[in-house]
Amino acid sequence: MNLILIVCDTLRRDYLGCYGNDWVQSPSLDALSAAGVTFDRCFVGSFPTVPMRHDLMCSNHVFHTTGWAPIAAGNTALQQRLRSEGYTTAFISDHAQLLAPGMNYHVAFHGIEWIRGHIADRWRTEPGEWKPPCAPDKLRQPENWVWPWSRNFLARETERDWPSPQTFATAIEWLERNRTHDPFYLFIDTFDVHEPWLPPRHYVDMYDPGYQGDEVIYPRYDHAGYLTEDELQHVRALYAGSITMMDRWIGRLIEKVQDLGLWDDTAIAFISDHGWYHGEHDYIGKHTVIEREKGWQFYDEVARIPLLMRAPNLPEGVTSRAPTGARCCGR
Repeated sequence: MNLILIVCDTLRRDYLGCYGNDWVQSPSLDALSAAGVTFDRCFVGSFPTVPMRHDLMCSNHVFHTTGWAPIAAGNTALQQRLRSEGYTTAFISDHAQLLAPGMNYHVAFHGIEWIRGHIADRWRTEPGEWKPPCAPDKLRQPENWVWPWSRNFLARETERDWPSPQTFATAIEWLERNRTHDPFYLFIDTFDVHEPWLPPRHYVDMYDPGYQGDEVIYPRYDHAGYLTEDELQHVRALYAGSITMMDRWIGRLIEKVQDLGLWDDTAIAFISDHGWYHGEHDYIGKHTVIEREKGWQFYDEVARIPLLMRAPNLPEGVTSRAPTGARCCGR
């Protein structure tokens, strides 16, 4: 059985149609849900981004031990186990934090493809001037996070230039070149839909056409009162547009699996690492960087995540209420 595991960042389950959303377009993930099992009670384990990947790959919680750290000696990652069983393994990602100096989440993969330019990737150095899309005090670390990300992609011209489309296009090309490997494990990790959110305009216009105000593409983590209702609604539209763009490219990947005759021999799983508060509970963000001594409670918007699995030996259109978590994928 070939294996494809798709991991995305910061996706709320209730922004997908297969989890009951009626205004965000996610037809590809909805179709994947209908073709397999939708897990309704999947919850975060280690949090946030990097610790979750450790759980996913190594099946052990590290949130309260090593935290944000590389895979420690003595842990065996899923790709190492599969490689020992004869799988050809590939890692395709635009996730700079997994490939940062000192990190080793690409360990043991036969092949690695890194799509450059997403947030935290020190890549472009031009141009030197920048005009923020909104009042800087509404942004989280505008100089350290938002400006470098914007500079990396000021040359964007077509949708294919955005990070998640590049990631899935690269995965599609990998499938075309490597479809004869029997079996293979393809791990796709896209940093979308993590903020900053600035998808191509046609995706934003699906959800908030004609908006003329500030575009708060990377809201600071804080209590919600610093944004007007119009600004907050536009933040939701930016987020929804990013989800729909990613969903379109996941659909193209799945079509390629089918076109190459791999559908009957391939298991596909999709999961996110955590969600995000869009004003619920008076929060914007996913955790506190303002009131560290108090912390933020984990509500469902952040703690309850999507998990979809489709395989030839699984039933179709089934919803499971079994308690699950990210580390279950790594067993």
